[in-house]
Amino acid sequence: MIDFAECGWGYYLFDIEKALSLFEIGDEARPPNPAMRDAFFKGYERIRPLRRAYEQRLRVFLAIRFMVTMNYLLRSGNPHIRAEAPIWIPRFVDWLRRFLDQ
Repeated sequence: MIDFAECGWGYYLFDIEKALSLFEIGDEARPPNPAMRDAFFKGYERIRPLRRAYEQRLRVFLAIRFMVTMNYLLRSGNPHIRAEAPIWIPRFVDWLRRFLDQ
C-alpha cells in the first residue's frame, strides 16, 4: 500500500522508496521480502523503464527515510510513538550498517 501522505512532488524514487521500505526491513508480522520488492519493479518497468543507476539512488533515499524515522521516534512527545523506538531503531541501524559497508 502507498501512503500518499508521505509522497509529494519530489523525486519519484523517494516516493517509490516509501512504498518499498517495509520490504527491506520487515515489521512485527512480516520478515523482509525481497521478492515483493522485485515484483514491484518488474511491474513498474512494464510501464516506465528506470534509469540504470536507480538502485543506488533508491538505497540513498531509503537511508534518508530510516534516519528521518529514527529522529521522529526519538524526538516525539507521544509516549506511544517513543515506545516503538526499541523495535524499529535496531532494524534501521542494522540496515544502515550494511548500506555503509557496500
